[in-house]
Amino acid sequence: MTSAQQEAEKFSPTDLWWIASGVLAAVSIGIATFAHGKSGQHAGWIVYFGSWAPVILGTLWCLAVKKASKLTGARQALVAIGIATVNLVLFRRDSFPF
Repeated sequence: MTSAQQEAEKFSPTDLWWIASGVLAAVSIGIATFAHGKSGQHAGWIVYFGSWAPVILGTLWCLAVKKASKLTGARQALVAIGIATVNLVLFRRDSFPF
């Protein structure tokens, strides 16, 4: 295997699923923390629920194309979602939108 092939194996488009989920989880914390009033906190919760979509879709896609080895990136995305979950539940549960 050449170094170019090894470099291509390090990052793949499937990794974007996990990156998007982590970014959305971080954005949800930022919105809920820095937005003023209940409406900003509601928006943070909605973005948080949206951060689950890339994880679910990415997992389904990896299973459909039989690339289970790419699911290792889902762990980091779930850590980011877990941090957002703890933050929102502990500090913003009174503004739960539903």
